[in-house]
Amino acid sequence: MQCLEWYNVSLTPRFQSCVNNSMVINLIKTKELIFHNPRVRLYSVSPAILTIERVTSAKLLGIYVQSNLSCDIHFKHIMTVSSQRLHILKVLKRQGLSLDMHVFHAIIVSKIVYGISSWYSFFS
Repeated sequence: MQCLEWYNVSLTPRFQSCVNNSMVINLIKTKELIFHNPRVRLYSVSPAILTIERVTSAKLLGIYVQSNLSCDIHFKHIMTVSSQRLHILKVLKRQGLSLDMHVFHAIIVSKIVYGISSWYSFFS
């Protein structure tokens, strides 16, 4: 496993708290996501760090977070997964299975409601 101590670099403030708390940073799994105002066309960004990949969106605890503070990717993901699960319910109902609303709530509504407090304000 690659570790930050293996590199001969000066530590930036981003990593200083990790070193102070004896934490090991796995640079292979680490991603950097820089949040910015979507209305600003040009913004200054510090140079990339070593082998850390800079991304525009990331999945954090099941919710997609984007650098421009929108939730488009998360909405598309919810819609895709929900429509797939709804199709499965329709197929099972055609096969003669009796499904009640508890199944619908368990596999579809739970997906839509999960993390709603973090993305609901973006919904329009």
